[in-house]
This record gives sequence, structure tokens and C-alpha cells, in this order.
Amino acid sequence: MGLRDQAILGVLAYTFARIGAIISLRLKDYFQVGKRSVLRLSEKGGKKKEIPVHHKLETILDRYLDAAELRKPA
Repeated sequence: MGLRDQAILGVLAYTFARIGAIISLRLKDYFQVGKRSVLRLSEKGGKKKEIPVHHKLETILDRYLDAAELRKPA
């Protein structure tokens, strides 16, 4: 399984979010608040929900973003 697939399945497993909310995720929806990583999900009806990211999911997402070179240079 590729890193992208692991990231998608990880978000599904750790957030219990709907597929539509996961498909609509953008890079800006994964961010840091202090030392904590957060995912901002767009739910039905245009609602936004911020969910703290489990440390295992954080590892999966960080590994995928680094491998795909999707992060902005510091």
C-alpha cells in the first residue's frame, strides 16, 4: 500500500469522518496549534470541525507529505 493510501485510510480510521469530508481536505486543513496537529474537516451543510490528530496519524500524514514533497520550504 502506498503512502497516499495509508494517509487516506489513517484519516478514515482515526477521525471517523465521512468520505466527502476526507476527499475535500486540502494541505491548509492540516496545521499546528501549539505543539498539537489539527485537521479541519468540512462537514455537511458547510460546517467546519477541527479535530486533534492522534500521534500515529500525525506520523502517517507527515511521512506522506514529506515523501510527496507537498510541504512548503521553511
